[in-house]
Amino acid sequence: MQTHAQAYARHPRFGMVAAMNPTAEHLRRFQQTWQVPRGYLTLEEFLACERLDVISLCSPSPIHGAQAKAILASPNRPTVLFMEKPVCLLAEELAELAALARTTPVTVLVNHSRRFDPGHREAARVIQSGRLGPLVEGRCAYYGGWLNNGTHLVDTLRLLFPGPIRVVSAASAGHGRGGDRSLHVSLQVQGAPVRVEAVDEARFQLFESDF
Repeated sequence: MQTHAQAYARHPRFGMVAAMNPTAEHLRRFQQTWQVPRGYLTLEEFLACERLDVISLCSPSPIHGAQAKAILASPNRPTVLFMEKPVCLLAEELAELAALARTTPVTVLVNHSRRFDPGHREAARVIQSGRLGPLVEGRCAYYGGWLNNGTHLVDTLRLLFPGPIRVVSAASAGHGRGGDRSLHVSLQVQGAPVRVEAVDEARFQLFESDF
């Protein structure tokens, strides 16, 4: 939530006019820090009173899906819904949310920030041009838990190497942030083996890939 607010505050074409948090003290501090004039304790009240161009959904992962559906179904739905990952925790919930999104004019974006980075997009273009040859193998490292940061890595793989990704095996690697479990995962990407290893954030933060 704070990183979203920082980005909006720095951008000359955005202004933060309303916020919602169920904890009154957290809401007060957020409004004071970022000079947000209106605050709400419930999503229902927020949607009833506000009609915004962009809504950033930064709530805890287990309630992302339900809140996104409420926003998309609201008469006061935004032009853009910018969601934190993971979008939801169940495949069935994702299918339901995707079906709803297709019936609304709302543009739904997920905060996989590397997809918007010019360097990553150029790397994807070069790889997919075929001039480097086919993928032979890969090794990736991440930190912070599978749902929080492992999803960034998977989406980056999908950006660079389009097509299905097959999970060969997965093993627990301890806990990441806020109890989010870290995993060591073996993948098949375009027929090549890719090993994803979790790094203990208490020692250092490492997010990199070698192909």
